[in-house]
Amino acid sequence: MIFQEDINKPSSFDVEADLENSTSLDKLIVLTKYKEELMKNNCSIHLLKELMTLYQKIIEIYSARNDPQFEEYLKKLHNLLNSKKMEDSLEIGTNYK
Repeated sequence: MIFQEDINKPSSFDVEADLENSTSLDKLIVLTKYKEELMKNNCSIHLLKELMTLYQKIIEIYSARNDPQFEEYLKKLHNLLNSKKMEDSLEIGTNYK
């Protein structure tokens, strides 16, 4: 079972090691899909940050491999950053400070 705290501050991944170990990328993709599903029901600023971090890591790995699939995650990141959920979460977050 994965909890929000498990990935709230992800450790730094070594892109070179990820290139050699494809299961690491597979795990990131599965975790991303899980977080996307969570966000459909409950959007929080922490979940948005986690998704942004996951998208960025996947983009880095695909880019390093010269794999055009990075464009799919770049679009997902772009859509997330421009989403109403992101805007609402950022607005709520600034009201608490």
